[in-house]
Amino acid sequence: MYRIETVSPVLGFKVEHVGPYNAPVSGYRDSKLRNDLINAHHRNDEHPPMNRDFDDFRTFKQEYLCGSDSPEALRTWFGPFFKRLLDTGIFREAIYEVPDELVIRSISGRQVAFKPTDARRLDAPARA
Repeated sequence: MYRIETVSPVLGFKVEHVGPYNAPVSGYRDSKLRNDLINAHHRNDEHPPMNRDFDDFRTFKQEYLCGSDSPEALRTWFGPFFKRLLDTGIFREAIYEVPDELVIRSISGRQVAFKPTDARRLDAPARA
């Protein structure tokens, strides 16, 4: 599974698994980037939020991470924001190995959810 998430030391405190939608505004060097990303993604059906894209979202929202099932799907999801997010130095591409039976697939087929406790973190590739 593939995600974009924070590089913890950059934020000044140790927080794991924080994606670009939930990262504190103070963590962004460019608040316009965060605002542009949220406005672009939360105002169209190509980027459905978890509460609309997963059956019974309420049972898992707090302990699950959302991501993509391939590097191509991750790049497609973030589109022009992918490189911009990685170029900030605040985010990195994180890769997780998760047993297929523990992955929840979204209604749209565009995203997946998994528990970090069920995943094994793999090294992230070099920036694209």
